[in-house]
Amino acid sequence: MNKYFIILLAMLTSFGCASPRNQELIFFRESSKKLTPAHETTYSAVFIIKNYCSSKSCDAYIDSLIFKHYETKKYKQYLVELFKESKVTNLKNFKIRPRDFEDYSDNDHVITYRFLNGNFCRKINLKMGNP
Repeated sequence: MNKYFIILLAMLTSFGCASPRNQELIFFRESSKKLTPAHETTYSAVFIIKNYCSSKSCDAYIDSLIFKHYETKKYKQYLVELFKESKVTNLKNFKIRPRDFEDYSDNDHVITYRFLNGNFCRKINLKMGNP
């Protein structure tokens, strides 16, 4: 009986790591760019996902957080980039080594969302920095 309890506890613990609610979006930075004076300003935000998982339920949970975030912005053009937290991609490291974001974070880039004219336009799922 004890053996089955330990196995059940181990299974529940491992499933808990993949729970959508264990994921947390951590705001890293927001910026704006204008290619030329004739172009519209594009706004962008970068978030780090703590406890990232790629299951469908986790993906749906992240979607809901991003859409809720966008409701507060309503920019004409808005790009949201998500990076999974890692040994290098985390706020503590970026405070010590700011260049690590540009030099390394593509390895942890997992999702990009695009909004255009107040509407969701596109979602790109990335794996290890490659579409």
